[in-house]
Amino acid sequence: MRHPRSRSRFARTLTVLTLFCALSAKPAWCWGDAAHRLTASIAERLLTPQAREGLARILADEAGYGVPGCPVKDLQDASVWADCVRPQAAYAYTAHWHFDDIPICGHTPREAWCVDGDCLSAQTERLLGVLADPAALRRERLEALKFVVHFLGDLHQPLHAANNADRGGNDVPTSFFGSTDNDRRQNLHRVWDTRLPERLLAGQSDPAGALLARLAPADADAWRLGGIRDWVGESHAIALAVAYGALPRLRTCNERGGEREVLDEAYYERAAPVAAGQLLKAGVRLADVLNRALR
Repeated sequence: MRHPRSRSRFARTLTVLTLFCALSAKPAWCWGDAAHRLTASIAERLLTPQAREGLARILADEAGYGVPGCPVKDLQDASVWADCVRPQAAYAYTAHWHFDDIPICGHTPREAWCVDGDCLSAQTERLLGVLADPAALRRERLEALKFVVHFLGDLHQPLHAANNADRGGNDVPTSFFGSTDNDRRQNLHRVWDTRLPERLLAGQSDPAGALLARLAPADADAWRLGGIRDWVGESHAIALAVAYGALPRLRTCNERGGEREVLDEAYYERAAPVAAGQLLKAGVRLADVLNRALR
């Protein structure tokens, strides 16, 4: 389900945003930790007083139930916690919770890529239930909060919701504006995780404020419609149309690796407004699910 929105106002928002987020000599933002924190910062400004109180009560349990090396003192810390604990043996079982590997070609039953609910959308739905349950164990609610905050960011990254037999673009080598980073990790997934958002949001002292200042109420209302699986469906469609669809060289179904994709201004002009929109949507929707879960 694609949500209705005011296309003209949203297009103006993204046009202004793209100009506002001009290139900087020292980029500082990425869809890794910094962009997750950006999503949390947007959401934090949209929380109701009741949700703020509920959030403070849950985070107070961090003193007793926190994970060493991955401290959480606020919503922004919570937004990166799931990636922080992911390498730890105790959390190895969460590895598949960060993505929905929906094939971009043909129709594949959900059960084939979300086996026994071991995927991003299913776990986000489950954990939202835990978070909204005041009778749940305090430790479980705290962990549910930290996972949910992170996963709302993940599910808006298009390549966390799509796969072309290439691990969500991880096996598609790229050169982004002439750089390959001399690193095998320079791939399409990393472009969307890191390189694209850092170029878009570089040099901004308050990117959350800049995004929110240009948010039309009608857009926010429309984005709150639907649920987790609808929002993943949007990201999947974006991956098909833009993340993969705007590549200079048309890739066939289930094509892995091969020739390096050279991504330049033409690709950026297609992708940057989409990335900006996804970051803003993620913040608006995160606030909405927290406002409902913590009321």
